[in-house]
Formats: sequence, C-alpha cells, structure tokens
Amino acid sequence: MPKKVIWINGGLKAYSQQPAISSKLGFLVTDYEDSSDYNQVHTPRPLTFSKGTPSIYHIKILNPSKVNILATAFSSKTKKEIPYFVRSGNFWYVADMPLKRTLPDDRYLLFADMLHDILEEPHEHSPQAIIRIEDVSPNTNPEYIRDVATCLYERNVPFLIGVIPFYVNPAEDVRLSLSDKPELVDALKYAVEKGATLVMHGSTHQYKGQTAEDFEFWDVSTDKPIGGETENIIASKIETGLNEFIKNGLYPLTWETPHYTAPIKAYKIFSKYFSTAVEQPMVIDNRDFGQYFPYLIYKDIYNRMVFPENMGFIALSPDRAREEQALAQICRNARTLVGGVRDGIVSFYYHAFLGPDLLGKLVDSIQAMGVTFLDLKNYTHKVQLPDKVILCGSQPYSITIDNAFLEEDYFDAEGKIIKSSYSEKRINGTFSKHIELLPGQWYVAKPLEYKVKEVAWHVKLRNQLNHLRNQLFSKEEPWKEARAAIVWLSSARGAAMNNQQSFISVFRSVNIRMDTLPAEEKMPDLSSYNVVIVPYASADALPQAAIQSLVSYIHSGGNIITDRHNKLTDALGFTYTKSPVVVRQINDLMYITENIAWQYPELSYKFDYTNEDEIFCEEPLHKTAVVIGRQIKRGKVIYLNVAFDPYSQMGYSRFPFLLHHVKSYFRVRPVVKRESLEFYFDPGYRQNISIETLVREWVKHGIRIIHVAGWHEYPKYTYDYGRLLKEAHANGILVYAWLEPPQVSQKFWLDHPEWREKNYLGKDVRPSWRYPVALTDEKCLQAVINKYLDFLKKYDWDGVNLAECYFETAKGIQHPEYFTPMHPSAIREVYKRYGFYMSDLFKPYSGYYWQDCYEYLEDMYAYRREKVKYVHQRFLDAFYSMAATKKGFEVIVTTMDSYGSPELKKELGLYTEDIIELQKKYGFHLQIEDPQRRWSESPLRYKEIGDFYSTKIEKEKMLIDLNILSFRSPDNPLPFPTLIQTGTECFHLINISASSAPRFVIYSEASVNSQDMPWLAYAAASDVDFYYENGKYHVSSPRSFILSLPPAIRLINLDDQYITGFRDNLYLIPAGTHTIDINEQNPSVFSTLILHPRILSFTGNVLQVSYDMQKISMRYQSSTRALVSVSHNVSSILVDGENYPFTQMKGNDCISVFLPEGTHEVIINTGNKISAGIYLTSLWSTTAIVIIGTLAICLLFILYIFLKVTRKETE
Repeated sequence: MPKKVIWINGGLKAYSQQPAISSKLGFLVTDYEDSSDYNQVHTPRPLTFSKGTPSIYHIKILNPSKVNILATAFSSKTKKEIPYFVRSGNFWYVADMPLKRTLPDDRYLLFADMLHDILEEPHEHSPQAIIRIEDVSPNTNPEYIRDVATCLYERNVPFLIGVIPFYVNPAEDVRLSLSDKPELVDALKYAVEKGATLVMHGSTHQYKGQTAEDFEFWDVSTDKPIGGETENIIASKIETGLNEFIKNGLYPLTWETPHYTAPIKAYKIFSKYFSTAVEQPMVIDNRDFGQYFPYLIYKDIYNRMVFPENMGFIALSPDRAREEQALAQICRNARTLVGGVRDGIVSFYYHAFLGPDLLGKLVDSIQAMGVTFLDLKNYTHKVQLPDKVILCGSQPYSITIDNAFLEEDYFDAEGKIIKSSYSEKRINGTFSKHIELLPGQWYVAKPLEYKVKEVAWHVKLRNQLNHLRNQLFSKEEPWKEARAAIVWLSSARGAAMNNQQSFISVFRSVNIRMDTLPAEEKMPDLSSYNVVIVPYASADALPQAAIQSLVSYIHSGGNIITDRHNKLTDALGFTYTKSPVVVRQINDLMYITENIAWQYPELSYKFDYTNEDEIFCEEPLHKTAVVIGRQIKRGKVIYLNVAFDPYSQMGYSRFPFLLHHVKSYFRVRPVVKRESLEFYFDPGYRQNISIETLVREWVKHGIRIIHVAGWHEYPKYTYDYGRLLKEAHANGILVYAWLEPPQVSQKFWLDHPEWREKNYLGKDVRPSWRYPVALTDEKCLQAVINKYLDFLKKYDWDGVNLAECYFETAKGIQHPEYFTPMHPSAIREVYKRYGFYMSDLFKPYSGYYWQDCYEYLEDMYAYRREKVKYVHQRFLDAFYSMAATKKGFEVIVTTMDSYGSPELKKELGLYTEDIIELQKKYGFHLQIEDPQRRWSESPLRYKEIGDFYSTKIEKEKMLIDLNILSFRSPDNPLPFPTLIQTGTECFHLINISASSAPRFVIYSEASVNSQDMPWLAYAAASDVDFYYENGKYHVSSPRSFILSLPPAIRLINLDDQYITGFRDNLYLIPAGTHTIDINEQNPSVFSTLILHPRILSFTGNVLQVSYDMQKISMRYQSSTRALVSVSHNVSSILVDGENYPFTQMKGNDCISVFLPEGTHEVIINTGNKISAGIYLTSLWSTTAIVIIGTLAICLLFILYIFLKVTRKETE
C-alpha cells in the first residue's frame, strides 16, 4: 500500500518547486500571504467555514488532472478565492495551520472530517448532540434542576448534569456540601430518573475564589499550576468529592475539569479515577492550548474516552435579545458542524438558572437538524476509587476492602435499584468481580462499616414524617457566644498534658475564655456552658458519677468535645472494631483543598458510625472517619478518634480546623474582636476581582489599613491606584504605599538598562522576584527617589512603607551569580576605597578570591553595610521632607531581624542595629520581619521578637511583619500539618503578635486562606481582658474593640448608656474598663435608639464615645490622620471646640471623613431638626402601622370564630 503524506502549513515551498516534485504532484506552493484577510473556507458540497487566521500559502495548480481541490480560501474583503486544501494521489496539502485559533464553525471541522478519507475510516453521516446542564452546586436552586429536567424529558432528550459536590464562597464565608442540601439531592435524583447522566465537575471548582467562577486546579493569579499541589493532594480532592456524591446516593459516570484547566499531572490523576471525560483537555501546562474535538475520542493521551464540548453556552444577560442572539449563534455553528463532519457531535452546555423556555427553544432547533441526542449511559464507563467502583457497561473490576461489609447495587437507566446485595461477612483485602450489564444500566460496589438490616415499617414511617417536618418547619439555629470549660487532669504528664493544654490554647487563640473543671473533684453544674471539652486522659480518670453527669449534660442539650477511645465515649454508645488504622494524613471535608499531613502517625481503631453522623475529617487511604459530629438526644458531640495534639501544647499539630467545626456544628462563636487589621495588598494577585469587591471584603473582615504594592507600572499598563484610594477611603480604610527598593517597577527597569543591577560577570541579575536597580549609582538613586516622591504626591496616600531595602543574594557568598551589588558604580567605589575589584572576589585565580583573601571579603561586607544604611537615610530624608507638607502622614520602615538571624548581615548587608539608630533619629515606625527560614518555628517566636525590640525602641513605634502564605514542601514533615499557616497556627500567629506589639501587618490579603479571614479580628483582640457574669460583661482594654453579639441581643447598656448594634450586630467599645449589661436584650417598640447615628469603624483608638439623636461625641487618639466611618450624613464637625473643615466620602453603607492626628475631643453632627422629625415620624408611623395591622388581624380572626359559632348555634 503506498504511503500517505499529509503536509500542513509551511515548509513545502522549496520542496514543491523542484521540477520532479511539482511534476509529480501537479502543483507547487508559491508565496506566503497575510494581507488579503482570507477569512472563509468553501467546499464543493457547498459548505462555508470560518478561517481563524487570515494568512495562507498560495497553491499554483500545474496539472488539474492530477489535483483535486477539496476546499478553497475566500477573502470577503478582496473577493479573492484560491485553493486551500488539495489532494494529489496519496499526498494531501493544507495551506495553513487548521488547528490554530479554531472557532466553533472553523475550517478545523473540514480538516477533522477529511481525516476519515485520509485514514480510510468511512462513517455514515450520523449527526449527534450532547447537552450538559452546567455548574450545578449545593448553592443551586433545586427547582431549576427539576424544570430543565422536565423540559428535556418531554422532548425525549437524554442529558448530562455537571455537578460540583461542594460550594465555597470565601467572601461570604459560606461552605456547603451536597449533604447540606437534601432538596438538591432529591432534584438530581429526579433528573436522573428523567434521563440525566451525572458528571463530576471538580470537587469545589475553586481555589481561592467562589465556586464555578474560580479555577480549582490552577492558580489564576499567577496563571500557573497551584504551587505545592502534589499528585496526592489532587487525588485527595477527587476522592473527597466522589465520596460526597456516593454517600448521597448520586453516581457520576464521567469527569469534567473545572474551566477545562489543569496541569498535566492532574489529568493523569483524573484518568485513574474516571475512564471518561466531557471537556476540552489541555495538553501542556498552558491554558492557551487545549484540545477541541468535533467528535468522540475513544482514547486520548491520558487513556480516556473523551466526549467533546465545542459549541459553548448562552451567557446570562439582562437583555433577552442577547440571549436569543447567543442561541442563534449556537444553532448556526451546529449546522456547520452537522453538515461538515460526518460523525460530528454538537456539544454545548446550559445553565439551569436561564430557565426551561430558552432551553426548549435551543433543543428544538438542534433536533430540527436531524440530530440525535446521545445517552452516555449506553457507553462503557468506569469510576474507580480504591474501595469503591461505579460501572456502566459489562466489565471486570477490583477494589480493596478494609475489614468491611460489601454492598452491591444495580440500577436501571432511570436510576432505580434493580437489585441490592450485601456480603454475609466482612471482607479484608482485594475483591474482584466481572459484572454483566444491559445498555443503560449501571452498578455500584462500596464498603459498609455496619451490616445492613431491614428497617421496620413503623421506623420508616417515623423517619419519613421527621424528614417532612424538617423540610417544612426547620430553620437555621441562631448562634450563641461560646462559653467553654475543660475537664482538667492536674496529674497529667507528657502527651496527656500536651493534649489537654492544646485544647485550651486553640480556644484562647481566638479569645474564647476557658474555665477549668478539676477531674479530681465533683462535677459541677454544667448548664452555664455550651461547650465542655473532655480530653481522653481526663475522661478515663473520672468516676462513674462524673461520667453520668456528662452524659446527662449532653442528653439535655449540651455540647461535648472528646478524643480517643475513653470511658466517656463508651458511655455515649460509641463502639469500636478490631481493625487498626495508622493515621498519617487526614482530609478535612470542609476544606478539601488543604493537604493535612502529620509529622508523627498514630495508630487508632475504627469505630462504628452511621449516615446520621456528620463526618468532618477522614483518613484518605481507608476512607475511615477520624472526626465526626454526632447528635445524642438533644445534645451534640464532636469526637476525634485519635488524641487531639499530644505534641505541641498549642493545638496546631493535627487538626487545624477544629474551631471551624465547633462554630458550624455547635453554632457557637467568639464575641470579642479588634477590627484594626493591616494587610499587604499586591494587585498582581487580584487581577480578576474588582476594587469595589475587594474593599467590601476588607471592611467585612475588619481591615483598616492596606499597604499597597507601589510597583505596578508596566510599558502599557499602570494599576488604577487613584480608584483604589478613593474606594478604600470612602469605606474607612487607610492606604499606605508599599515600596520595595532596589525595585521601582518593571517599566523603570526596562527603561534604564544602564541602571540594572549586575552580578560579578556583568550580567543583569534578579536574585528574587524584584527588578533591582543600582542604588550604588548616585544618578540612579536620585532618579528612584524622584520617582517615589512623584508617586507619593500623585495620590492621597496616608503613609509609606519602605520595605526590605537591602542587597539581595541567593543565600550569600556561596552563590556568586546572584550576589549584589556588582553594578559598575559599586565596583568603582570599592576599588577607590579599598583598592580591589569586587568581582575579583568570585574569580578563583584573580588573586583576590574570597576563600583565600578573607580580609577583602570583610571590606566588601563593610561597604554593603554602609550603603544599606546610607540608602535608607536618603529615602528617609526625602519622605520626611514630603511628610512635613502633609500632616498625619506616617512613615514605616520594614526590616529583617538580623539580631534573631545574624546570618542576614552578610547575606543582605543589613544590620538591624543601624536601622534602629536611624529610627531614633527620624522617629519612624519600625516593622520587624523574620526570614522565611524561621516561618515554621513556633508562633511564640513573635513574643520573643516583641519582647526583644521593645527594649530597643519605644514600643508604640513597633510593628511585626507576618508572612502567611504557601511556602512549605510536602516532602519535608514539620510540626505543622499544612503547606500554609492556616487554622489554629494562623490564629496563634495573629494572637501572639497582637499581644507582643501594638501593630502588625499581614502578608497578604490574597494569600491568607479564605476560611481563616473571618477569625483574624477575633485573634487580634488578645489584649482585651473580659469575663461574663450574671448577664454582664466586665471588660478592660488599652484600645477600643468590637463586641460581636448573637442576633437575639439587640441592645446593650454600656456604662448606663443604651446602644443598639450596627452592621452584623456589632458594638464599638471604647478603651478602658467597662461594664456591659445585656439583660435587656431588645429596645422598646417606640425607642428612638435605632435612629441614633453610629460609628461603624475608626482607624484610631476610641477613648470615649456617646450617641444622641443627631450627634456623636468622641474622644480619640491617633498617631496618624484618622478615618471615621459613620452611619449618617455629616453636617458639621467640631474638633476641640473648633469647626473642622471636612469632605465626606460615601461608602457602601457609611459616610467617612478624615480627622486629625493626636488626641482630640470631637463632636460629629448629623442632619438637622427637619431630618430628625422625618426619621422620628417614619419610625412612629411604621410602628403604628404594624400594631394596627396586628390588631386588625386579631379582630378579624375573633369575628370569624364568632360567626362560625353563631351560625352553628342557629343551625
């Protein structure tokens, strides 16, 4: 058989112009053209395709009898038409790259169809279609699913549903699973009954953002794979998501990658679990390159069967006409594919929230083309977990069962169980079987920890009635303040002591007080506590009477936390098997994106649990529960099947998210927080989130100062700093310029190649992420200063943070290619001063090699030290000169801690004692940062830093720099179980820093885990001393703070002044000692308290405050100009009795104004007598309407009863 050649695009010109070749082919390639805009491809059928790229190679036909022109390229601009796709015998030529910039109606379809002829794979014309209902998550309205399922069922159209088992919205601190939404589960089962095939569309479909909007396996901020995400982490996500489906009786048969984007290593993992996918897969780690198919691929590079998606979707629009236009475009593209590819599959997706009408119209249009919709249940699929399997189509399988019973279920095409069976005995080891299934049927095998027994009819009836009652009448339980106690064993030692101390440390990290109940004494009345912790050692030491008291407490509605098998768990009815499990790693089902690996494994034994229990954490290998929540009569227990933390005494070694589970399951929270957080903000990591959305999130989480990266200036783009400052100021947030010399910006670096920092070889060098310039060059240094000053004057900054100004290396002298400074200006200056060239220090045969001439090395180190100090001085002189013209402008210098890490002196040329000397001269605020090599030490290091530097400078001038980001390696076991400081470790960092320094700044608002953000303001209130007694809080604090109270409390009495809450029932408490009475929980019906203006936030320290009908009186202290946000429009301000000029800025829910630095008495007047009258009249009239309406309803009801009774007597 003659060989076939398919030549695509370039490279043929010179070859084809050889006479022998052109004579044989009957054509030759002449010129390349990209100016005539060839935008269409025509075929003789006739069909018209779009052409994604205008360029083309010209084909000259020499012998028409030898050449078959399969398609021509046409320019609608010039009306030219030339050969595009030709065949000469077994030689095919395409005059461009048909795989480039493909569109749904592109000439790529022609190429895909011609492959049938080229490869001699003839197919009859059999157009087919796939429709997928997309992005269904636990946040989806179940009625949407029912509506679209009914619509498609009525048209006899099988369909897919892309389901995301977990919904996460970090901005709103919302996390939902399928288990939380039984109504949605019911709707999905209804859809399966009506012809749906479920598709697993990721686990959370998000990394840092919101489900369905964010990527899951890709970091959109860097446009790269997620740093530190290993294959094990990816596998854990898949298994957690799949198990969430299965435990809810939902069985996906195929996979779809979120946003069709993941690294290659992830696709290899996906293929281990799913034999089938519906998507456009990537082939390299670049999301600009994906595979776009017009037909079914039976085996792709990942060994999967891939059904295509090639038509796109209809985007939601307020303009119905636009949605109709999108529908029409899909139909046009579908006609092209149907006509152009003989076995093509028209595949598109649709969002259920668009409703059934548009869907019906779209499906009717596709069906009118003679297209048949595919039912994927008629194909063979395998979904494989280590201990579970889902099969569609006859095939063998093997799973590993770990001492459990086996359940096997057979389903028909409508999802109804045909047959169920259970193993008689527990199975331990590999289980294999060959399954025979009819088309449309599927099979599920899974382990059970308990043997299934037939439920009695009356139990089924009771359960159904309870389910109905819960659906009709249940509502979310309101939260309460956490009031906790721990049963403390004073004789505990070693691991037992660490364990019980860890429980206390975790709660105190967010300022939840913890009482201790001696295990050796009689158990007191527990009714005043809503959380009681019983560590295993304490439980085993308790007498039976105390155990019974705890059981009675939980039966009557109390909440208990306990760990490991102990006497209390026996009394509560926990039962255990003899199957051991070594726990080295856990999956937290609330935060499945976190890889939690322990430094030290622990042996435990499986315990029995049911579907009624809520599983919080599981061991990933055996999928056995490690932490559960269980309802026991009226109370609840959180049970950990291993010791909580026998190693650290701070509770961070094993279960970082215990507090998150306590909050969600027990419905309790801390109440004391300080909304004065400071964060670094790098716009480069927030490109896809609007400034308005960011500011709204910052306000919600108690952020009051943002340090903004000031280097985002590029050749064709500069960040909109003005808009950021305007929005932040209007919502009560101060904004500081964060500068990082020796960097100015990428643009500055590109514009000045003569000033780029060099290495000893004279090459441009970037030892880190920065674009360094030569601060040793006086012209360059002055240009940098001028650039900084222009930047600071251009916008209304509240301060500047001069950060990390030093000479970078890659860990010192051992890496000469990254050692700086080596700019010619530095080399000249060192030569002039010391008589040698610095670059010679790194040349072994120069005579000055550093290993042979240590004295020269010391000279260089001295030069670097001197220059770092000098450069700081130059910047500070400039900044303070500018600050003199802008009252209240703050200067911060951030420097590394060379006292705690002395190696930094030679690595960076940085001596903290020199910076302290400058601090005493200029008076700036000094922020201390520890190097990355210390970030995995105990959080207590920040107490050491705070204590040490408070002896060096005035404590009020000190800040601590915290770095919270993903930096750890999964290959390096540490005392901390996560790759990023999260949960308990994160809270300790904040809590300890807050007690060790007056201020701290966190890097960064983008890198801190979203689930931790709502807790940070609570952790920051570590210096608030408070206790609750008889309905009153007794508080003492050096700084003002926020009391966040449950919704049941709407009124407090603060030092004999009644105050109502603001925003989410928050109360501003001034500095000092106070008594806060919450016994009278709601204002009276006609109270005017709710009309009083309120301070919603303040960036300084409130010393006193009082509220009146149209006035706020406040005494405050602030070292910088301050921002106050209030609830009402401001009419005038008096500062120390003098009228104060101001400009009010309208925020999202507030009015913000600047106030001067210092200590001042302020009166903020809001409105006038007319507005007060309007507010008062509105309040009273609204209240009167409610009262009259209520009375009217009552009277009508009485009248109705009277008439019924009277009529009955008459009859």
